[in-house]
Amino acid sequence: GTGGVLLAAHGMPGTWNKEFNAWAKPFKAEAGLPLEVGFLEYTPSQSIEKAVKKLESKGADQIYVIQIMVSSGSSHTPEIYDALAASTDKTPIYCIAQGFSDAPEMVESIVERGKTACFADDNINGDNKDIDPEDASIIISFHGEPWGDVSGWRVLGESFVHKIANTGEFKSVHYALNLNERKSAMAKASGFPVFIPQFAVSGSYVDALHPDLLLKRIKGKLKYDGRCILDDGNGAKWVLRHINSIENPNYEILWTNGL
Repeated sequence: GTGGVLLAAHGMPGTWNKEFNAWAKPFKAEAGLPLEVGFLEYTPSQSIEKAVKKLESKGADQIYVIQIMVSSGSSHTPEIYDALAASTDKTPIYCIAQGFSDAPEMVESIVERGKTACFADDNINGDNKDIDPEDASIIISFHGEPWGDVSGWRVLGESFVHKIANTGEFKSVHYALNLNERKSAMAKASGFPVFIPQFAVSGSYVDALHPDLLLKRIKGKLKYDGRCILDDGNGAKWVLRHINSIENPNYEILWTNGL
């Protein structure tokens, strides 16, 4: 039989989906298995159901799902499972990854983007002076605005703070879920504040709204260069690690449609 890989994401119209598809394209060649992208919302032309049908038409008799989410406890995870369950009544589907979470590749990604932001000259509201990462306070900014239960985001934030502090690269590490927390992280920062958006893709929220919020409502010097998870190589490393786990079976089945 043939396994197929489905990269499942939330999806956003316009540049978000376009960037995501461009990022996912090389995996099709590297996977050695049929691979499709499926979006949960806003994208009827590339829905999860259509992705499943495409994989079936390419001969996939089992489908392995890798969810591309910032957190592994997203409220969209059960919605993706519902969409998968409704998409076929003949092909077994196994979810083997629920999101980037605090995987080693993500710790590396934040460290790399943090260092880049210290030296980048395209920062907002930074005086364009390079700073030594050892003088920087990293503030990881999440999309965990006050919708529903944010306890999963807190667990993720605390884990990142602990793991990145342990690298010894920066003066201090903080996380923030909303504007008030971004302000208090700025106040607590013992070094020069460097904001890192822990978002998958730099869509309109990260490109326009985020700097707007940081600039207009947070006073004081800060650095922010807007790079997201898909802008460095670590997200790709994470995906390929999971694809390889299918070919040399050592994956964990987190959900199945029971077929």
